[in-house]
Amino acid sequence: MIALFWVLCALVSFVIAAVAVGSVTGVQAQRPMRAVYVVEDAIDYVADHLPPDVAAQISYDDVRAVIEAHIAYMSRRGLASPRTFDTVADDLVVVDEDEPLAWVLGEVEDRDLSDEQVVIVLRAEGEFQRSIGAVGSALGDDPVGDE
Repeated sequence: MIALFWVLCALVSFVIAAVAVGSVTGVQAQRPMRAVYVVEDAIDYVADHLPPDVAAQISYDDVRAVIEAHIAYMSRRGLASPRTFDTVADDLVVVDEDEPLAWVLGEVEDRDLSDEQVVIVLRAEGEFQRSIGAVGSALGDDPVGDE
């Protein structure tokens, strides 16, 4: 009799655990994957995707300086956080098209970089952000559709 009681307790515990895990798994499966921006990965991606003439003129440290300045700008505007997605501002942030570029150029003016080189690095960083799903269409989405 006692053995039957323990078997029933174990069975009920298993069912409760299975339902709890199943419901959490179902909720997580419906959420979009969050993009994680890793600075080292961004630097590697940008350096690998620079045009050869620009890559021959600037260093990894220059690429790092531009990317870190851009991240600092986004953080100041509430568009990025070193912690989690939940700490990013939910408010609508309107930014002039040229403001981020002007801010980054001001931050890296002590380096021997032309404005064109900074623009090329920022464009490559934008491609990296799209490749990880941080901006634009989510990973695996076809932005054009089936036409």
